[in-house]
Order: sequence, then C-alpha cells, then structure tokens
Amino acid sequence: MAKQTILDSKEGANPQVENGYTRIANELLEALARVRLSSYEMSIVLTVIRKTYGWQKTLDTIADSQFVEATGISRSHVWRTLSRLEERSILTKVRPGKGRRATVWALQKDYTRWDGYEMLPVRGAKEDDRNATSSGSIMLPGEVAKEARSATRTGSHKRKDINKEKERGIPPRIKKSDREETVSRFVKLFVPSIPGREAPYGDYPSGTALDDIDCMAELWGDAVVQEAIEAAAKTGKSKLGPGYIEAIIFRWKKERGIEPRITRREYDHYVQTR
Repeated sequence: MAKQTILDSKEGANPQVENGYTRIANELLEALARVRLSSYEMSIVLTVIRKTYGWQKTLDTIADSQFVEATGISRSHVWRTLSRLEERSILTKVRPGKGRRATVWALQKDYTRWDGYEMLPVRGAKEDDRNATSSGSIMLPGEVAKEARSATRTGSHKRKDINKEKERGIPPRIKKSDREETVSRFVKLFVPSIPGREAPYGDYPSGTALDDIDCMAELWGDAVVQEAIEAAAKTGKSKLGPGYIEAIIFRWKKERGIEPRITRREYDHYVQTR
C-alpha cells in the first residue's frame, strides 16, 4: 500500500509554524523577488535556503540526490542549473564535491552581486508597470524546450542604449551565449516550422540528447557543432541525433584536419563537473 502524504489527504495541506519554519531576512526575500530566475533556478535556490536557513545555518553539504528529491528536477538539469546559479553569483560553492563527498553550498547574501538583480525601479515606468510581473525567461518544470530557447544575460550593453530603454520602461535585452545558440539550433530540428505540423525529426529531444550536444560543443567548439547541425539538417534524414552530428564532425576531422579545442582530460573533467 502506498504511503499517504498530507498532499493526498482529503483535508488538504495545513502548514503550521509549530511544525517548523525557515527564518530568513525579509530583505533577502525581497531581493529574490527582484532577480529574474527560471522556475528551475528558483526551485534550486529555495532548496538551498531550506537546507541552510531552515536549519539555522548559512551553508550546508547538499548532495545532487537531495536536489533531485526536493525539486523533482532530473540530475543533469540540477547540475546545469547549479552551474548557472554559481556563474550568476547567486549561489556560492563553498567546497567542491570530490568522490563521495558532496558539495557545500550557500546562498550569496550580498544580493547586489547577483547577475540579473535590479536595484532600482525602471525610471519613467508607471506605478502599475512596476508592480507587474516581468515576462522574463520563465519555464515550467519539464519544459526543456523553453529552457533551450531562453537566454541568460551575458556581457554588457552600451550605456546610452540601456538608459533609453529604462526611460521607456523596456526590460534589459537578453543576448544568447554561443552554447545556448548551439543547443537552440539542435532543438529547431525537432520543432515544426509551421504550428500544427508534425516536427521534422520526431519528438522533442531528450535531456540526454541535449547534454550530449552541450558536451560535444565543449569538446569541439560551438562554431563547429553549429555548422555540423546545419549540415545535418540539409541531409533530409528522418532521424538526426547527437551521434549523427558527431559523425559529421569526425568526417571533417579527417577531411579538414580539425582538432578538439580541449584535451580528453579536460573534457572528462567537464562532463563530471557540469
């Protein structure tokens, strides 16, 4: 007999602080409301807060399996999201994991260092606009397609352009990174160009296929993989997975003499730590 949880109860959930609560500064919660996070990122951040501040700690050893159990996100996407949050200075990797030892994580309390945090309201925007929810790069769990198409803020824009956009109440522009562009091009092979039509190469690619493309781009470079994806699309084959694209690259290695951009050891390290 399956174990019944409070969520299965007919009475419904009835959380009480007497059963436990997380003590966190209101200022940090308000900062989280101002930073643009995808649903995956928010789930991971909330898990870190629960594992740390929920136990009156500022840092904690959190295994990948704990993130998977707490969020329901697959392990590969947990790794990718953690890496992205660390790059954005929202989470801090206090001590890297090694062997069976899990990584020690902490929330970066200095929210002014968070990439994507907006300290001040947009000038010139109406009060109603300031209270409205930004469309952002929001993604429901499991919607890998939106994640592949979404782009994180990278680089800096010209100051005068930013000022003009702020005065008009326009959110900051988002620029795709080379890796996101690579994954996006692969995803387009599985997305019909006309709504309602069958996708040209079957169902949406699995998370494993997207991970393979990411690792392939790390080894050979985004430009090479993007070109291989375009070449694969022109063949008209019914099935175009990462293996077919990699075969094109290996053929180019013989014909053009292209070489991997990193060593095998560096590649193995990337696969294990991504």
